[in-house]
Amino acid sequence: MFWEKLDSLVRRIPAKECLFVLMDANAQTGGGIAGENEGTMGEYGRNELNDNGRLLLTFATDNRLAGVPQPVRPVRADSDHNIVVATVDLGGRLAHNRPIRTNPKRRQFNRQDLQVEAARWAVSQRFLCNLLARSGAPATTAQEMAKEFTEALLGAAETELSEEPRRRRTPEWNMTAAARAALATALDKRRAARHAFKARPNAATWRILKAACKGVKATIATSVYDHLEGYVTELEAIYQDRDMRGLYQHLKRSTGLSGRQLRFFDTLLNSKSPTLNPDVVEQVTQRPATRATRRLAAVPDLEEVEVATKGLGNWKAVGPDLLAAELLKVDGDDEPIVLERLRAIFVEVWNGGEMPQEWKDAIIKVLYKKGDRSN
Repeated sequence: MFWEKLDSLVRRIPAKECLFVLMDANAQTGGGIAGENEGTMGEYGRNELNDNGRLLLTFATDNRLAGVPQPVRPVRADSDHNIVVATVDLGGRLAHNRPIRTNPKRRQFNRQDLQVEAARWAVSQRFLCNLLARSGAPATTAQEMAKEFTEALLGAAETELSEEPRRRRTPEWNMTAAARAALATALDKRRAARHAFKARPNAATWRILKAACKGVKATIATSVYDHLEGYVTELEAIYQDRDMRGLYQHLKRSTGLSGRQLRFFDTLLNSKSPTLNPDVVEQVTQRPATRATRRLAAVPDLEEVEVATKGLGNWKAVGPDLLAAELLKVDGDDEPIVLERLRAIFVEVWNGGEMPQEWKDAIIKVLYKKGDRSN
């Protein structure tokens, strides 16, 4: 009866939740002297194991679940009760710490284009056109309005702005001019080999491409080795002079780091202490009530939305809705197209008390220890 109820419960649980099963799955069963409580788990044991462990694995197999039983040592050495903790994963049937496969990301736009006024104006006009071109019933709830706003604004950005350029990795060691020239030559050869293989994919072009990739790796390895060789040579010269202080200073030396710290803390710590003017305190206590000090029951107006939007930091990571802060600032001074639509969503949330799900979702990023996904 227990396993039938558990099976019906699993079929009703959403696929992204987890079910934790804690049971004495391999406890012994028995009965009393008079024969009562036959076949039940209790204080009477006759060295007969029940079938709960097998039923648990059968249940996980039938429902295509990932059951991971972990035996726990009993409290007493002579105890016949061994607790088994099983975690049944109901979401995706993936292994532990394996990244979940999600929908492909949308094309990322270049945020530097928004620094030009013409690009911002084009995005705002395209956003208005996308809203007017939508078919179907108008959005009434905050969830529908937020979804419509996000799709229209992202569509305008993808249409009017260029694609975000790919980031190039920069070498983390001090390359010499010769090493930099050799690396540039190796990269050019690999790029030409890739184009040749795409144009004529055969065994010959594939061998050329593999050789070019090996050449890039060999060039990088040679450059790193030369850098480390020079670094160790300097360490050996310092050590031969028995200058232990200079040796440790050389180990902890970082080019330009001390200078940057000096410039930063020079203005931070060497400034004069602020003095409090009594006249300013008196003016603050006696200032009249303004729009900001009125009652908070009123719905947010356009001025408040504009001030809050301008306070958002640029070049920040986007959330689940993929809306960057720069897109909310594309309006001009005379035509607040995006902010008007955003304020309408805020008013709906303010009056209805229901916030869109995209605004409440959080991104959980798994940080692996030393890059090892198994740890």
